[in-house]
Amino acid sequence: MKKFVFTLAMMLSISAVFASQLNIRMFNNAPVFIVLDRHQHSGHTSQHTFFNIHPGKHYLEVFAPTPFGKPGHLIFAGQFHIAPDIKLKAMIDRFHSFVVLETKYLKPKYKSNPHHQPKWEEDYYFDENNCYSYRHERNYGMNSRDFNFLISSLQNTAFDNSRLTIAKSALRNNAVSSEQLLMIIKTFTFESNKVEIAKSGWHSVSDRNRFFIIYSAFTFKSSINEIENYIQTH
Repeated sequence: MKKFVFTLAMMLSISAVFASQLNIRMFNNAPVFIVLDRHQHSGHTSQHTFFNIHPGKHYLEVFAPTPFGKPGHLIFAGQFHIAPDIKLKAMIDRFHSFVVLETKYLKPKYKSNPHHQPKWEEDYYFDENNCYSYRHERNYGMNSRDFNFLISSLQNTAFDNSRLTIAKSALRNNAVSSEQLLMIIKTFTFESNKVEIAKSGWHSVSDRNRFFIIYSAFTFKSSINEIENYIQTH
């Protein structure tokens, strides 16, 4: 019995030492209700903080408030991963996706390098199962299942104008990575339609710093110039 109590005390002690913290908000700072792991509730406010979170995967639900100040429709539901002894700042973006803004250690580490930051925020993203998984979170786009279905639909559509309608609808309702946008553009035959989709895609890409990779899909320099001019004004 004493051994069991000692072991339990040690586990609780270790858990406390490596407990993490979550700060989360909406992209526009709108007040919402948040439920963590189906039992920790955060009230109707714009900034939410959860303390003493054990490392690993957690389930998050975000609800919009009703006019009566009660939880209303579901905005987001999914899993995220948090590393030990980390303060994780995140938001739900306009595409209703979980986006990491910042991670830092709660306790100072690596005193020889005060600029060291943990790599967790660079290495996790939402996979096709809506689970926060290993990779850079800024590069995520559509999940692979939905994206493969989209590409298949575009490739099986006979006319460019019809493809244009499908692609614009997908871009209007989903975030995509620059690589995914490139693959969408390559399903088009006419340069003018490729340019139009590139313009639409600019508003949906999750990694604008890599947007330049789409230019490999274009034949004419004038097309790239047109896209660049569009980006400068939008």
